[in-house]
Amino acid sequence: GFLTENGIQFGTYIIKGDQGEFIKALNPAWSGALPTTFVFLANGALHSMVVGETTADQLRAKIADALASQQK
Repeated sequence: GFLTENGIQFGTYIIKGDQGEFIKALNPAWSGALPTTFVFLANGALHSMVVGETTADQLRAKIADALASQQK
């Protein structure tokens, strides 16, 4: 499939069933718009969400902030 053909080796998900339930479970504040990037902490808690396009530098900053928040 597409993911294998493009070398994707990390966990991915396909929504089956009610998308609204999936959206609410992931983050009730999310409208379901794509692209959206979620940054989670090691404990599974959502640290931040970016709706719309993001740059590598913006993503690095979000990840650095998430890692720093776990050090406190």
